[in-house]
Amino acid sequence: MSDGNRVPTAKNAEGGTDDVPTLSLDELNRCRGQLLGGGAFGKVYAIEGFPGLAMKEIYLSGQPDRHKEITKFELEALSRFSHPGVLKYYQVLTNGDFVYIVMDRYYGDLQHFIADHRRTQKPIPKELLLSILKQLASALAYIHDSTKVDANGNSLPAVVHRNLKPADVLISKDGDRVAIADFRLCKDAQHDGITFAGSPSYMAPEIFIHRKTSPASDIWALGVIIYELATLERPSFSRCWNPEDAKEHFVDEWKPDLSDVKDDFIRGILERIFIIDPEKRPTAEDLSGMVSAAGA
Repeated sequence: MSDGNRVPTAKNAEGGTDDVPTLSLDELNRCRGQLLGGGAFGKVYAIEGFPGLAMKEIYLSGQPDRHKEITKFELEALSRFSHPGVLKYYQVLTNGDFVYIVMDRYYGDLQHFIADHRRTQKPIPKELLLSILKQLASALAYIHDSTKVDANGNSLPAVVHRNLKPADVLISKDGDRVAIADFRLCKDAQHDGITFAGSPSYMAPEIFIHRKTSPASDIWALGVIIYELATLERPSFSRCWNPEDAKEHFVDEWKPDLSDVKDDFIRGILERIFIIDPEKRPTAEDLSGMVSAAGA
């Protein structure tokens, strides 16, 4: 029986690495099951015979060769990441312009989870919200960490997700476990990025105004997600979707309107996150500690 944390793999209810087979490209194509979802960066399929696994297919045709090589390198590095709050990549296989990722399969994502609660007007319990916040903060602290190593003691890169949003947070059927996915737009966390990639509603002011990303940008995105979990709506200030609007809206004296967030603790967390100066936002490790100290 599954414990609800993940869809069980063929051998073991935990979906751990011990029971995950090494599959060839031919085997993957033979086992390709139903389409589970897709987006701008690929499609996700079930893997027949392995209900705890899924396969993501990414098509790189039309992209510069250098970009293709960087993408493959990043995915190989991500396959060595190991954290319960980060979607596990077991294999990364290539075939021409196609990249295939064998990964854990989850029940759904926060985008649909929030939509279900919005449709029924059923608030998300505070305990569950804090559990999600704690898991996501811990996962971000892990990916932002420049000192982490893989199972063999080799250094792993610190990265910034850059596109964190509810659709990129997978959730177990019982709601107890979440994992960050879709690292297709990741970048090295040691260098501020000059970029404009991502989903506007979850993008920090410095991305619009200065076209820079950093770990603090992920923290802002996490704040928007937590606001949405707390209110079932996006904050009004997340609608500044172009640099001109952002420059006019996010001025030095700006304060977020958090009146719809009824819980004092959650509102206090968001007040610390929604700061214009990214240097003054708490780190993911800070947030994890705050939630733990509150007994969540």
